[in-house]
Amino acid sequence: MTQRCQRERFLDGVNATIVALCVAAACMAVPAYAASPREIKAAIDTGENCAKDGRNDDAIAHLKEAVQGLEEALAGDRPPSSLRILARRCTALLQQLEQAGADVEGITVPSGVGSSATRKMPADSPQAGLGVPAAGGGGVSFARDIAPVLVRSCGGCHVNGKKGEFHIPTYAALMQSGAVQPGVGQASRIVEVIASGDMPRGGGKVAADDLATLIRWIDMGARYDGGNPTLPIATLGAGPQPGGNGGDRGRADMEDVQVVSLKPGEVSFAVDVAPVLIESCLACHGGLETESGFSMASFSRLLRGGGSGPAIEPGNATDSLLVQKIRGTGGIDGQRMPLGKPPLGNEIIARIAKWIDEGGRLDVAAAGGDLRAIASAGRALHLTDEELRMVRQDAARGYWRQFLPDESPQTAIRGGLMVIGNLPAGRVEAIAEVADACWGELMERLGTGKNGQGSSDVNLIKGGITLYAFAKSYDFSEFWLIRHRADRPRGITSTAGISGDVIYAALLVADSALDEADQKQGDLAFLITRELGAAVFLARGAPMWFAEGAGGALAADAVPRAPLARALRSDFPEAIGEISSPQDILVGRADPQAVSTVTTAFIDRLSSSGAKLPAFLAALDAGQGFEEAFAEVFRNTPEALLEGWLMQEGRRNRRR
Repeated sequence: MTQRCQRERFLDGVNATIVALCVAAACMAVPAYAASPREIKAAIDTGENCAKDGRNDDAIAHLKEAVQGLEEALAGDRPPSSLRILARRCTALLQQLEQAGADVEGITVPSGVGSSATRKMPADSPQAGLGVPAAGGGGVSFARDIAPVLVRSCGGCHVNGKKGEFHIPTYAALMQSGAVQPGVGQASRIVEVIASGDMPRGGGKVAADDLATLIRWIDMGARYDGGNPTLPIATLGAGPQPGGNGGDRGRADMEDVQVVSLKPGEVSFAVDVAPVLIESCLACHGGLETESGFSMASFSRLLRGGGSGPAIEPGNATDSLLVQKIRGTGGIDGQRMPLGKPPLGNEIIARIAKWIDEGGRLDVAAAGGDLRAIASAGRALHLTDEELRMVRQDAARGYWRQFLPDESPQTAIRGGLMVIGNLPAGRVEAIAEVADACWGELMERLGTGKNGQGSSDVNLIKGGITLYAFAKSYDFSEFWLIRHRADRPRGITSTAGISGDVIYAALLVADSALDEADQKQGDLAFLITRELGAAVFLARGAPMWFAEGAGGALAADAVPRAPLARALRSDFPEAIGEISSPQDILVGRADPQAVSTVTTAFIDRLSSSGAKLPAFLAALDAGQGFEEAFAEVFRNTPEALLEGWLMQEGRRNRRR
């Protein structure tokens, strides 16, 4: 009897709980129906087709349907992971419609479904303001005004170190830390600790004017104008870096490093040591947050050491902490390195020790002294063209898997030129044909030295180059995001760059590009020529601004009838109006499209339609640095020539 009563009371309790849950559910504002990923995808597919046919109003209607579906799906307890891809596609369609002049005001892709851009980003987003130039007029510049304050006041503990687990080596890291709340300066944590006197420690103090500038910058949205948001703040805070455009790690890291020529039998850091450190050490000592504050990301940081002091005593391997750690000797603190991996072989350790005993010198230069770039440059010097070609092509295939891991691309190879794309095989082959012709044209133009004799067999890039071709806007945006850790700027549909052993050009291929009657004189040929040309100069250490300008000048000269070539000329007056000083170009502070347009005209003027570019290329190949070669060929510094040219063009622009 007692058991039956207990059971009845238990069932009564269960029933009451169920009733309560039902009542609560009925009161909640949960949509009765949530769109499935398949339905969202169908809406996007239809919207893309409408946009392709020029039916923008219909495309907007389907985009709104897809965005509403995303919002409904996000309201669920476990949103499917596929929403991230769908959000990227919505963003790409939104950008496409906006560029076509459609009225997309008020359409906002939900920001909680992935890392790609949304049209209106919430002010409290960690990425708010990323890559957007600071407002003009009375605006505050992060690169010019804020970075120096952070370096002076926070550099020792939080920019170069991570004291208290607070590490802000870059703008991206600062925004991800949560210490800055865009739009609300007084409420931001970084302002609170400074205003209260809690920071900086050790008796330092932030000047009242500097604090007011910091608050004003945050109130205005904490915008960034320093190029690549992953550049070290220390580099920006040290002042403008001539030759940079957001793509370099910063030459400050290499100021005290001398590149030497080795004697036969001496150990090469680039070939013998750097690859070992990359494979065994960079997982813990190569990122933004490193073990013991010791970074091996660049050669100078390797020499500098970390919290335990210098890692290398040049000329004395026995007393060098690096050797002691990998040998597990010398009464070291902590465990033998590399941690969690098998110990290095005796032969490898002996080679590293010999390199230190010989002085711990650098034998190959690379951008910013980056270890991966040094190792790649070492391979480029010591491998044959055919051996290096295999290395570059394998690396290029692996690089594709980083940004589109679920897509097996089509590949076409023409000698040292490899095209990889997620288009049908026939289209990839067609792109390869156009690219091969463009590459041959560049060989002719850049293989003409001071004697004026063409050389069609000049090796522009040892080991060859890769051209990535993307079928969809959101694919190219994902590539850009992985490559630059920032959203793709509006209007950018092609680029060039270097990532380890991969020297590449990349472009978004419009459907119309392969249907032109004369592909060799169309926009496809123009874009390919421009980016391949830019890559040629990037591969020799030229900064991005110069490489882009040189590539553009070569393309405008080689494909003058392309609509994009004509657009460059017509867009120039507006673009130069956005450039207020040479630093807008040299450190990438202006709109990327404007910089590309202006530098194309600048390099075209400097090079007399390309006549001086082969001489400049030859100077770089002879081992001269960028500025030395620039001064020899163009007879002045980049900043001085830019300043004079901008003043001249500005006056001409005002008279139009």
